[in-house]
Amino acid sequence: MPNAYDVIVVGGGHNGLVAAGYLARAGASVLVLEQRPTAGGLAVTEELHPGFWVDTVLHSASTLRPGIIRDLFLKMHAFAFAPAGTQLFTPLPDGRQLTLVANPAGNLDTIRTFSANDATRYPDYCDTIARYATFIEAALSRIPPNLSQLGSGDLFTWLGLGKALPNLGPGLGIGEIYGLLRILPMSLVEWFDEWFEHGLVRAALGAPGVLAIQQGPRSGGTAFGLLYQLMGQPTTAGRPQPGIVRGGIGQLTAALVAAARQFGAEIRTNTPVAHLRLANGQANGVVLANGDELAAR
Repeated sequence: MPNAYDVIVVGGGHNGLVAAGYLARAGASVLVLEQRPTAGGLAVTEELHPGFWVDTVLHSASTLRPGIIRDLFLKMHAFAFAPAGTQLFTPLPDGRQLTLVANPAGNLDTIRTFSANDATRYPDYCDTIARYATFIEAALSRIPPNLSQLGSGDLFTWLGLGKALPNLGPGLGIGEIYGLLRILPMSLVEWFDEWFEHGLVRAALGAPGVLAIQQGPRSGGTAFGLLYQLMGQPTTAGRPQPGIVRGGIGQLTAALVAAARQFGAEIRTNTPVAHLRLANGQANGVVLANGDELAAR
């Protein structure tokens, strides 16, 4: 095993594994160090009771970008989503329920039982949120300028991004772009005041905006959080796809590990890192908990 690598990734969670896969595919020598017995971080399926395997933390891969699946050939490593026609099931104490399916047209009657006005607004909402979410995905997929070393080339990058804005995503007009810029800092409550009146409909459609963050629906920026969760899923019913992985979320980790290793990355588990090694303000390696040192270029 070499003691010097192009890149050392500290932490073998799903994000670290994706980074390792891309770097190794590009030809870099990559080492992933994970302190736990298994890689995956939050994306693990564990046996909590004999014979009962559950996704202990992360239960959905709904935000996994299709490009990652394609670029790392995850389907070649047995990764697949489980089909799910139902997007959301919400039972109420009085026996009623709100069930949303993937086809927005199939949700109108259900929503109408709670609010006729909300059912009328719902198709326009789905169209608007799909257009905005697709636009945001296109914008975030562009490589941003290096803010620590701005030069004339970066200026042209910024100008190019500004010029490209009307052409990103599903053909947003300049008026829609201004509308999106108005929405991004808003809270979910503020934005949904413009769309829906019934509390259950608002909660069901808005819940993804506060997923895995320590903020509530009245916090600024949660409208963007909802759009972020919906990136890459423009045909859904105003909610993220369930993103249930066939065999459990641990199968995503298994596919990422297999892909990274196939590209040449080395992955070590049970290997805690004590601290980074620094020189002239830059990290150039790590010191392991057992005292061993590993260099990175």
